[in-house]
Amino acid sequence: MQVVGIDLGTTNIRISLRDSDEPGQIPVPQIIGEADSLVMPAVIAFQLQEGGVETFVGEEADRLTYSEQTVVIRNFKRWALSHDRYVGQRLVARSIPCPDWWDEETYCVRVLGEVFSVKEVLSRMLKKALQTAGVRPGFEWAAGCPVHTGLRYRAELAQAIIGLGGVEQGGINRIVEEPIMPLSLAYRRGILEPGSYLVYDLGGGSFDCALAQISRDESGDEMTVYGAHGDPVLGGSDIDDYLKGILDYQGPPKSLREAKEAVSPANSSVPLLSGEDGQTSSDQILTWHHIEEAVKKLLFVFKTTVTMRDSYRDARIVWHRDDPEAPVGEVARRNTETGEVQFVWELGWEDMAEELDGIILCGGPTKFPLFEEELKRRFGEEKVIPISKLLQGEIPDPELTAISAGACYAADSQYKPLYVNRLPVQIILEDLATGGTEGQVSYEPYQHFDPYPRQGYQDFVSEHSLSENLDDPHSERRYKLTVTTPDGVVMDERLVDPYINNRLMGSRLRLIINRLGQVGVEQASIYSPPKKYEVIKNPSWQTETQRRAFEQIQENIRLQQEREKERLNRILYSNPWGWQEHSG
Repeated sequence: MQVVGIDLGTTNIRISLRDSDEPGQIPVPQIIGEADSLVMPAVIAFQLQEGGVETFVGEEADRLTYSEQTVVIRNFKRWALSHDRYVGQRLVARSIPCPDWWDEETYCVRVLGEVFSVKEVLSRMLKKALQTAGVRPGFEWAAGCPVHTGLRYRAELAQAIIGLGGVEQGGINRIVEEPIMPLSLAYRRGILEPGSYLVYDLGGGSFDCALAQISRDESGDEMTVYGAHGDPVLGGSDIDDYLKGILDYQGPPKSLREAKEAVSPANSSVPLLSGEDGQTSSDQILTWHHIEEAVKKLLFVFKTTVTMRDSYRDARIVWHRDDPEAPVGEVARRNTETGEVQFVWELGWEDMAEELDGIILCGGPTKFPLFEEELKRRFGEEKVIPISKLLQGEIPDPELTAISAGACYAADSQYKPLYVNRLPVQIILEDLATGGTEGQVSYEPYQHFDPYPRQGYQDFVSEHSLSENLDDPHSERRYKLTVTTPDGVVMDERLVDPYINNRLMGSRLRLIINRLGQVGVEQASIYSPPKKYEVIKNPSWQTETQRRAFEQIQENIRLQQEREKERLNRILYSNPWGWQEHSG
């Protein structure tokens, strides 16, 4: 049976194949673009013709120009991901304008009087790529997605692939975070030695990173993914937009991309082509200085390394090692020389450089030497490993094809995810008296937690809250907490009374989840500070490592309270103010 690895990126599509009957076979990236290219532009165009609206995909669409009769859509994936709350917030924060063809309210494309769902657009783009690659119906598959991808996009992509002949079993579980793919490939090929590695994946539309531990014992090798983070609105396409602005370039985007790939420190200037065919010479020149300026002005290195640090912090929360000298608990570490204790959110780049065994660079923009040079300066020469060096001789052009090739192995689920910044479940807190969506607050599957841990280790707080009856604080209100899989299968269901005979006027309830797995509710009132009540202490999705970490946290808090009590007692009974006893 064919095993298909799919990398549907923001700017390009890549497809790799291998035979499931030959476990040792190296995945083969397929030629799916013009001129024997391993990539096909992720561009779709709709053109109004006499018979209706016709669709063009790939290079055919990329060559078209925007007009009243033709709508060319680039960077579609960025907006298809916007249903996720975090992605939507980032788009707003970066002041990225919504394109005319995207309907934010209905989450679909509206062009030339027609409406196309996300699934339809994804299906039309993938259909040509899969057909060109020679993929037959009934294939095994896995597809990549950015780290910040909500349930809606995962479901739409899975349905599109299944509709094109992919096996149905597994569904959205076959949608795997992109930075895991190169690790999966290198791990299965036996290229990486045991250790801890962070993948630095800078693509056309987003930046993602993931941290994994590869261990080895008598039973074999095991790869565990501990943390993942990303910036969904930072990618190579932003460099293109910046260059268009400073050069006032009006030619075809493909010509600019080709010139950008051709320019280098050794080949410091490349002439830009113009005209609709992209073959006409122009007076404009793209220089290496322009590329350097774009990367520095857009703060690529700063933004990506901050995201790497967030991923590292997440991983440290559940990272468990047998070395008793290393951790104080799974959320803190002790400097064995000074005895100083650092909490996870205080860890920085020096800690990463010391603890990580390698930082693997992949993605088209990382071909620019600037990224490798800056990371080596920060983390050390020997720690930074370009994917082209790691997979040399394994697959062609690994910066572009490692994700699709790795997806062929990810289809076998030969890795063990242990994410701490999201859950693969839906959790609903419902007011039974109100009913309906108005009486609910919820956590959606794959929704990311706050990337910056706060005191108390509480990492998800529902945006909205449920209100108690302001007029009658003694009114009977019942609440239900329900946990389901993404497919709606109930995993846990229980009635909740968070008030415990302490109903207050003006009370409001929020759903709270901490990244170690515990689920609870928070009661807030205008008359008292917020109070938290645990509802699910050891949920079924909690790992053994997370359970140990939670128990360690509780023990650390207890010890800290005891030490504080002893300190206050010493101050109280040591007469620090020099008071004299009254003898009379």
